Amino acid sequence: KATRKRFIWKQGGHAIDVMAKRFGCPTPLRDCELYFDDTDLAGADRLIREHRLDQYMVVEPETARTWFGDLRAWPLVRWQALIQQLGQAFPELSIAQIGLPQSRRLSGVIDLCGKTSFREAALLLKHAVLFIGTEGGLMHAANAVNAGSVIVWGGVTLPEFAGYPDRHRIICRYVPCAPCGNRGWCPYQHRCMDEIETQEVFRAVCD
Repeated sequence: KATRKRFIWKQGGHAIDVMAKRFGCPTPLRDCELYFDDTDLAGADRLIREHRLDQYMVVEPETARTWFGDLRAWPLVRWQALIQQLGQAFPELSIAQIGLPQSRRLSGVIDLCGKTSFREAALLLKHAVLFIGTEGGLMHAANAVNAGSVIVWGGVTLPEFAGYPDRHRIICRYVPCAPCGNRGWCPYQHRCMDEIETQEVFRAVCD
């Protein structure tokens, strides 16, 4: 349920399991699925050709702030440090940033923010070497297209409730205050994300 200050998550396993139990359904597989039409496919192909995306990674450093403010966001300065390390370690790979038109931009990337539909973005993930992001819609899209992913996870929820730990490489600090469900406020200086260092994410990407 939702209060003015937080969401309170139901117990009972993954969110998919919780919803299935509510309706008396057998627990389904945690497979997301997206259906693409010719327009989606053509749009993604055009972006790949225009930006010469042969071998590439995709990053999405932003997070939807509607419900949780920046609590699911990893500091942008660490994203930038990660991009610099990746560029040095993998010079043969391009790095594409996707997101909304108002997203904060990283340097050293191919800027595709505001240039894709959600479905086109999912198709870019499908063809990428790797997706690096946070908890959110594109994480679910990555699961739907079976994209290898490294997910930097905060403490609003836990991966066992809303993620795909058996499919994605998830970096999460299991701090005592998680899962908080807080709607944009934190009394602990955002420690769940602040304790995740750039080098740890870099090693996960390399793995």
